[in-house]
Amino acid sequence: MGSWFTADAILSVVIMFPVFLFSLEFHECAHAWMGLRRGDDLAYHMGRLTLNPIPHIDPIGTLLLPVFLMLSGSGFMFGWAKPVPVNPRVSSKDMMLIAAAGPLSNILLIIPFFGLAFVLARTLGPESGVVPVALFTMAKAGVMWNVILAVFNLIPIPPLDGSKMLYYFLPNQGRELLRMAGQYSFLLFAALIFTPLGRPVFGLIDTVIKTLFALIGL
Repeated sequence: MGSWFTADAILSVVIMFPVFLFSLEFHECAHAWMGLRRGDDLAYHMGRLTLNPIPHIDPIGTLLLPVFLMLSGSGFMFGWAKPVPVNPRVSSKDMMLIAAAGPLSNILLIIPFFGLAFVLARTLGPESGVVPVALFTMAKAGVMWNVILAVFNLIPIPPLDGSKMLYYFLPNQGRELLRMAGQYSFLLFAALIFTPLGRPVFGLIDTVIKTLFALIGL
């Protein structure tokens, strides 16, 4: 079983999963908030304009898969929440802004997590208690998860936010091609994850995380 269900793996889930869950729900709440700002109250009336995680949870993408990956110690992390509903009658500009709110929310979340990790990296010592060390681990996880969520969601593959943002800027022919690509989303994701096609994306994620961690002092 390797590192499965070891004390360290379980502790990792206990400390880091809440950060992952909060980052996901903050992302989805941002979609709902921008939708309401743009005159689409569908998500609001469906209870999605909230930081309560329950309305945003997808059993597989939010719970089973992330916990499975954390317990496995694979170092690879992936997950998703229930998509926020958007009124199909909204304009392409409003759709673009609603989509952009998700990745932008994760970029904004990096700032407080980075700040907390930066401060704690300079104050922790051999005598530091369990709580400060746990907070430091959570802050590092917050930086990492939000970089992953921001960059990954900007990929222009349907139904990721990047595709909805790109749609606004494309001519009609390009929009039709993007809609057609949506029929092959699973294959595109598989190619992204399991073939060299994904190297630029994962390379960017790795570079950003390493740069931020270096600034923290790790």
